[in-house]
Amino acid sequence: MPATLMSEAELVDLIGGQINRSVSKLQDKQEPLPDLLAEFGFEIAKAVASAIHTNNEKTLAVSAQRGEAPVSTKQYYDHLSECVDGY
Repeated sequence: MPATLMSEAELVDLIGGQINRSVSKLQDKQEPLPDLLAEFGFEIAKAVASAIHTNNEKTLAVSAQRGEAPVSTKQYYDHLSECVDGY
């Protein structure tokens, strides 16, 4: 499995920035918190997916430059799942 190109701190910054923008947007709605929780959860999921996608694209580009064969979707998913479970 090729090393990821974004550090944990970079991923946290990317995700944190997107979540902060989402929180600001949701605060402007002036709706009760329970009504916003599902939408906030979705915004968090979008931020995490964006960070993972960005990292995947960078990793694929470097792998291609190095002439490395890309890992299968299953291998990548299994690796990502192990990382998340072990965090």
